[in-house]
Amino acid sequence: MFDRLLSHYKIQTKVLVFIIPFVLAISAVGAAGYYASRLLQGQMEVTNNVVNTLSGFKNVYQSMTVFLQQTNDSTKAALDRELDTQLSALKTMRDTLADRDGATRIDAAMTGTQSIAGQVKRLWDLDRSETDLRAALDSDIKQLSSQQGDLLSFSTQVREALASDEGKAKTMLRDADRLTRGANLIAQLVTDFNSATVPQTKMDMVKTQMPELKKAVADIVAALPADQTVLGNNLNDNIVQLAAQVDLGIVNDATVGATEQAINLMRPVSIRLQGASTLKARQATAVFGTLDQPIAEATALLNATRQLADIADGVELRGVRFTAAANADNLQKFQAALGSLSRRAAAMAKDDSVSADIKAKLAGIEPLTLSMGDKASKLLTMDGERVSAFTTAARDIDVIWTQLSDFAAAQQDVADAERGVADTLSAIALAAGIFIAAIAGVGLIATFKGPINQITSAMRRLAGGDLQIAIAGEARHDEIGDMARALGVFKSNAEAKIRAEAEGERVRAEIEADRARNDAEKQETERQVQFAVTELASGLERLANGDVSAMLEKPFTGRLEQLRVDFNRSLARLKETIGLIQGNVTAIQGNVRQMAHSTDDLSRRTETQAASLEETAAAVNEVTANVRQAAEKAREVNAIVGETRDNAQASAVVVGNAVSAMGRIEDASKKIEQIISVIEEIAFQTNLLALNAGVEAARAGEAGKGFAVVAQEVRELAQRSGRAAKDIKTLINTSTEEVNAGSKLVQETGEALTVISQQIATISSHVEGIAAASRDQSAALGEVNGAVGQMDSLTQQNAAMVEETSAASRQLAEEADQLVGLLQQFKLESSAPAQRFGRAA
Repeated sequence: MFDRLLSHYKIQTKVLVFIIPFVLAISAVGAAGYYASRLLQGQMEVTNNVVNTLSGFKNVYQSMTVFLQQTNDSTKAALDRELDTQLSALKTMRDTLADRDGATRIDAAMTGTQSIAGQVKRLWDLDRSETDLRAALDSDIKQLSSQQGDLLSFSTQVREALASDEGKAKTMLRDADRLTRGANLIAQLVTDFNSATVPQTKMDMVKTQMPELKKAVADIVAALPADQTVLGNNLNDNIVQLAAQVDLGIVNDATVGATEQAINLMRPVSIRLQGASTLKARQATAVFGTLDQPIAEATALLNATRQLADIADGVELRGVRFTAAANADNLQKFQAALGSLSRRAAAMAKDDSVSADIKAKLAGIEPLTLSMGDKASKLLTMDGERVSAFTTAARDIDVIWTQLSDFAAAQQDVADAERGVADTLSAIALAAGIFIAAIAGVGLIATFKGPINQITSAMRRLAGGDLQIAIAGEARHDEIGDMARALGVFKSNAEAKIRAEAEGERVRAEIEADRARNDAEKQETERQVQFAVTELASGLERLANGDVSAMLEKPFTGRLEQLRVDFNRSLARLKETIGLIQGNVTAIQGNVRQMAHSTDDLSRRTETQAASLEETAAAVNEVTANVRQAAEKAREVNAIVGETRDNAQASAVVVGNAVSAMGRIEDASKKIEQIISVIEEIAFQTNLLALNAGVEAARAGEAGKGFAVVAQEVRELAQRSGRAAKDIKTLINTSTEEVNAGSKLVQETGEALTVISQQIATISSHVEGIAAASRDQSAALGEVNGAVGQMDSLTQQNAAMVEETSAASRQLAEEADQLVGLLQQFKLESSAPAQRFGRAA
């Protein structure tokens, strides 16, 4: 009844009928809530401001902590902004509490905030002063490190300069030792070579010692003074000459004589090398004598400087520790290190052995240490003031936090009382709203439930495919009637869809039939193409096997027929070309065989003629050679006889010169004996000096060890010089006796050479006549031999040309046979492949 009454009205009208009482109830609830919120708003604003201010002071504390940890313009600006923000917030809160309780607490918090800002400014000023003071202290530490480096560098340079001079003296000693070893090696080689009597033994001796000798000469050249480079060049020349004789590998009078000459030229060189070694050793001794005192002073200076540098390193370390943690303990250690450095520098400056430059550098250390100590004390004082300022600011923040917390607690009590009144009003308005809402809900359910359930059931059956259902409510004038009529449209659309699906099934069947016809046509086309490809492949295979007789007889379909026609035309053209080539090759083969047969006959006849001429030429050539050889021998004998005569005459002159030279050698030997006596005396005196130097070095103890080694080397050098002088004296005495005996033998040799010279003159005249006759015979036979040789050469050339022609003909015949064999592979007729050409071959 109630539903039929309202079915003529829209749903909007029905909802308004039930919603207006509900809205009125909600409005009453809202009015009660608004009243309660106005009661609480004031207290909430105050509480919120207090909470924000407390959070702000927490941020102030954090910003101040960051400012202390990282004091810079950025953190200072951030802290100032936080303080300004909190001061502004407190002023705003103070304005809202002009006639309320708690204004006194806000005024105290503002005063505390201003006090914190003052402490922050004090901390900032202290930090700037501390930063400047730390920078100045770091600058002093760097200056101290620079002075320390300068002192070490200066001392090191002095010691390195003396070490360089010491190294030069040691180099001189090493050079002297190389010269001595080289001189001994050369003297020993000369002695052993002259003592040997067998030439092979002498050459083997030189060959064995050649590597060691080359190395010794290289050391000698490197160790010789600049004014004695000529001596080194002479030694190198002698070594080159010795190496040349050794490399020949021949032992005869010429090589042994040249080797002996080079060896004996090295004897005086060894003596001069001993002198150069002695001079080098003396120079080294003089340098070592001048370096003892400077080296000791430089070592002491370097040690003192290093000790001072160690103390300075300790000062720098203490300074770094103090700047990292400024406290009384670190300050005491830092000042103690500064005092040690100042006292050490002052004591070092009083040393008379210290140079003026070092003293000037040491004088700047004491004022620097005083300045560093004063700055460290100020830095510790500033650090205490910073701690005091931070403590004061932190205490102010705690006081402000307590005051604001008390104020927030008082405001919380007021808010609790006002919240009770607001809760009572809200409960009454809520109960009335719930009652009205329940009545409106029941009315709406009764109005909409039945019609909507009918439409929902019709929708389910329509979705299930039942198109025979009747749709109720189409006559209604409200929105439910609109829904019923829309459901009728859905039913009509479903029926149209069924008809459309039947029509689509028929169209799909027609399309499937068209597709089957297209597939059949495509398969037929593929079959025709496959047939054409198979036929062409078969024809190409026969062509590859040499069969050009078979054509493609089966016709192709459509445009593929042109491909078969072109292939058959190409095959016919190829068969015609091969037939022409086979005919020409057969003709070439017959001509080549005939030419090869003729060339072989000509070659045999030419070879017979060439053999005969060759035998004739050989006989004539042998006779000519014998005559020419006899003439040459006669000419050589004549030349040798002439040279012998000239040599005999020259030998007589040489013998006279040799006698004179031996006399001069005897005089020079006597002078050398006198020089050797002087060298023995020098060696004896040097030995005594070296002995005394060794005794003095032993008295010097540890400091004289180096000089004792030098003295021992000089002593051994003197002893070797004495032994060498004695050996030389003995060799000179032996040489003098040998020279006297040789002088007598040379005189006798000169007389014998005079007689030989006269006899050789007679032989020379007879040999000259024989040689003239032999030259005439040799000239005549030479002309005959030339003519025969020319004929033999021409015949040999002809024979070679004929042989080449025969070989070319045979090769051409073989190649023609190969060509015929290749052409026989082609099948020109259907019966048999190339039978005619097989018979021709």
